[in-house]
Amino acid sequence: MNKYFCLQFKRLFKFSPYIFLVSSFFVLVILLCGYGYYVKEKNNPQNQKIKIGVVGESDINQLQMGLLALESFDETKHILDFELMTEQDAIFALNKDQIVAYMIFPEGFVDNILAGSVKTVSFVTKSDVLGIDLMFKEELTKAVSSLLIEAQKGVYGIQYLLDNNGYSRYSLKYLNKMNIEYIKFIINRNQMYEVTEIGVGENLSFIEYIKTGLIVFLFMLFFLPFSFLYTKRDYSINQLLQTKGFGALNQITSEVFSLTFFQSSFIFIIFFITKILFPEVLPGFLLFIITIISIMFLLSCFTLFICEISNNILNSLLLNFFLTVILCYISGCFYPIFTMPEFFQHLSSFLPSGRIFKLISNVFQLTKSFNFIQFLMNLLSVLLYGLLFLIITVLFRRQKIKNI
Repeated sequence: MNKYFCLQFKRLFKFSPYIFLVSSFFVLVILLCGYGYYVKEKNNPQNQKIKIGVVGESDINQLQMGLLALESFDETKHILDFELMTEQDAIFALNKDQIVAYMIFPEGFVDNILAGSVKTVSFVTKSDVLGIDLMFKEELTKAVSSLLIEAQKGVYGIQYLLDNNGYSRYSLKYLNKMNIEYIKFIINRNQMYEVTEIGVGENLSFIEYIKTGLIVFLFMLFFLPFSFLYTKRDYSINQLLQTKGFGALNQITSEVFSLTFFQSSFIFIIFFITKILFPEVLPGFLLFIITIISIMFLLSCFTLFICEISNNILNSLLLNFFLTVILCYISGCFYPIFTMPEFFQHLSSFLPSGRIFKLISNVFQLTKSFNFIQFLMNLLSVLLYGLLFLIITVLFRRQKIKNI
């Protein structure tokens, strides 16, 4: 068995340049598709920031500092894009739909705030602004009214109270302290609540779900080139090996283990390079190794099964490809599984690709709510699937040797 295993591994090593080229082609195609989708979504108007013009006169320097603070520290930097401009430029940009609105800060706005009074800020937009832009207009007006005006009345009301009761020496000190605390409160308001993301499937976020699906699809695609290597027409050598006491079971297990070892090494190299570039990709090293080896074992058995039941290379290649696409499609690798009919949602849990998807999703949950029992169950199911394909492949190999 050791000699046959080494022989199979040498064949794989000689075949490795072709495997590398084909696998690189698959990765390149998927990356190009992903980049195209990214560019499409990036240029989608619904995913772009809302552009707001800011018009100010003598307080232009203070406004620049305030906008810089918003763009650096506040959560609104993710949805709003402020741009300083003159009122003429703002009117022109609004008419050309380059901005959805502009705000006019009156003369002495900043000085009045520091003095304890707030002048009205004008919010100018077009009457045909609908949808999210109109909602934003209303919400911004309410936010300015409640957060700025009312809060500043309270802050400076305390100052007047201190001044009128003989504590004027403390008023400036506490006034500055309250203003600083108020600014901290506004900037850190997102920390007052906790966001719980249920996820789109397997307790994964949308990005993690798509990433897991692509990994499953790529893993299965990586085995397509081996159809050229393992699809047989002549079993004379296998019959000769059987007469020497090296039967179908030993032949298949040697081929499976050599392919598993070869593909696991290939995947490890890819992921270690990815680990260097993106350290957050692999949260658990040991579980990652166990997961990869078990998945490669299943896919090796699956690939040899396809090759064994096929009559020629073309049939093997096409069958492997279409089964890969169908299994990944039903298992929800291309989009969230909850969009599928209920029957297919239950069916996906019993498919090899579905079990691989669940196993990889467990690894992504290491930093959140990792369930070790669930991980073991998914790992066991993947290994059992591999063992099932191994047994069926051995039976087919024995039958083909007998038919010679």
